[in-house]
Amino acid sequence: MKKYLFLIASLFVATGCEKENDGPTPQQLYLAYLTGGDLTSKPKTSTGTSTSSNNGTATSGTAEGVYDPDSNYLKLRLKDDMLKPVNWHLILNDPDYVGEENLVVDLGRDFTNPLGTKVRLTEAQEKALMKGKYYVEAYSDEYPGGVIRGQLVPR
Repeated sequence: MKKYLFLIASLFVATGCEKENDGPTPQQLYLAYLTGGDLTSKPKTSTGTSTSSNNGTATSGTAEGVYDPDSNYLKLRLKDDMLKPVNWHLILNDPDYVGEENLVVDLGRDFTNPLGTKVRLTEAQEKALMKGKYYVEAYSDEYPGGVIRGQLVPR
């Protein structure tokens, strides 16, 4: 009888120690509050320049992101007031970063409001995103250096 109890207890402990597979990794949410960007030039992100310069526009908006770690896709949606964008980017803002790759992720030129896109990130880009090292910037014909921008941070 003791032998059977020991066997049952061993099975119970063994099954209780198994790692449960909870399925897919949960999606991660990101948010950026966008305000007037740089009027004169594109930011020098590799030197850690501030992402909150003011070009005097009254335009503002938000960028909402959903990142799926299993597929490495980031879905972004830009909502703004009065912006007529011609392009938008995800830009690395990390003064410690050395190298040219991964600095800019082109988010496209297909514009409707709200503007949305889906991009696949590399492993290095994923790490920078999770650390809040990227910001979103939208450009217009009137402000080719960026009309609005804001840091994309986890929610």
